[in-house]
Amino acid sequence: MSRRIELGLLSWEWLADYVGRQPLTIHKHVVKLRRVETSLDYFSFLVASSVFSSQIEGSHVDLNDYYRFQEMGLKKTKPMQEIDDLIRAYQYARKVPITEKRVLTAHRYLSATLLAQNKKYQGGYRDREVTVRNTRTGAVVYEGAPAAVVEIEMRRLLADISALTEQDLTHSEVFYFAAQIHLRVTEIHPFADGNGRMARLLEKWFLSQMLGDVAWYIQSERNYQRRIVSYYRNIHLGSSYAALRDERSLPFLLMLPWALRIKAK
Repeated sequence: MSRRIELGLLSWEWLADYVGRQPLTIHKHVVKLRRVETSLDYFSFLVASSVFSSQIEGSHVDLNDYYRFQEMGLKKTKPMQEIDDLIRAYQYARKVPITEKRVLTAHRYLSATLLAQNKKYQGGYRDREVTVRNTRTGAVVYEGAPAAVVEIEMRRLLADISALTEQDLTHSEVFYFAAQIHLRVTEIHPFADGNGRMARLLEKWFLSQMLGDVAWYIQSERNYQRRIVSYYRNIHLGSSYAALRDERSLPFLLMLPWALRIKAK
């Protein structure tokens, strides 16, 4: 067990329950993935991560569609361009450690098409209040952090990430905090658009800093897309940032390790 450094936004509170309820031996699966890592095609995993992350946000483009457009040299549709933007963000994240400036750069890349008509929000925090609505009824289901505290909360989160990357965490601790980072970004909802994509990218980015390049072959986005009903149910911990029930976060945190059970090809 790692030394429990003090954290500002992330929490050690649910780690013992997380480890106790974790049905997978995370270390064993990471070691197994390392054995086949050199035989895997990085770019195909990058494409899959971007396609499945986009599908979680409602994209109808699947892997077959993406490769068909590439192979036929067809003109890219907006959903295709959004996937290309996300691929660029993943490629960038693979090269550099996490800092606030780099997170904002990654967001600028992934939001190039999403926010093409609102470029001032590309790679910058929102300056207005934001709500998440039910796509069928239009009812408000969540209110993000007040605009006035978005930058403060993101800096608290990034300070925690920086502190954790200096620690010798166990594999269970790495996965626990990676999923918690994902959760915190969605709760703060710091951007005008692209919050879910950025949350899933930052989760994997943290994994890669702690585990190395093998993390990019963990199919977390595919895992969440396969379990999309549970994903949205588990990530919803309250009606607003001020009313979050973080003690209910365990079901969401326990989802990430199941990505290790998806066979690498």
